[in-house]
Amino acid sequence: MSLTVFWAGGVLAVVEGIAHLASNEPIVDPPWALAVLALGAALDGWSLRTTVRAGRSTKGVLSWRQLVRVTKAPELIVVFLEDLGALIGIVIAAAGVVLATITRAVVWDALASIAIGLLLMAIGFVVNRETQSLLLGESATREVEASIHDAIATTPGIEAVVNLRTIHLGPDDLVVAAGIVVPAETNAAMIAGAIEEAEARVRAVVPFRTVIYLEPQVAEDA
Repeated sequence: MSLTVFWAGGVLAVVEGIAHLASNEPIVDPPWALAVLALGAALDGWSLRTTVRAGRSTKGVLSWRQLVRVTKAPELIVVFLEDLGALIGIVIAAAGVVLATITRAVVWDALASIAIGLLLMAIGFVVNRETQSLLLGESATREVEASIHDAIATTPGIEAVVNLRTIHLGPDDLVVAAGIVVPAETNAAMIAGAIEEAEARVRAVVPFRTVIYLEPQVAEDA
């Protein structure tokens, strides 16, 4: 859906730019156009500021580019890129109006419209790519998987972790599955205790609701 919305807007902007280029019609009232763009910039800037502040806790030490790639909250990606794209589009539009007014060449305004269209299509592609991977069942990040592996591997009574797998069922829901190697002399009660402790350690290091499956296997004697 996000890809359709951004691409539809992008295609319309490109078509309008090409039509403007072909008609060669001058801008009617540049001051009013710039005033409208300034108002739009103020509103979109405030919206972006609100989005940045709301996403600060999720962002942590990551850059915004990193957050877009690893976040499990698709709504944050859409709103952030939409606000950022709107501001960039306004800057491009303002540049087109100013250049067209100074040079009296409408080509600048037309090229600005085409550039905005391409920008919208690029944003749509990024949003679709990042959210689709989550909808299809994205695994946890490498850092999260490493933390899970260490939490299980350092649990008393567990000698090794094999075939660790993770999958997101939603932004805040994670399934963890792994095989664990336990000493040959371990009895059922000890295995159950080790699994319970490992599960508690995993939940302590990941910021998600987790469902954990640990399958024990006995270590082979040397």
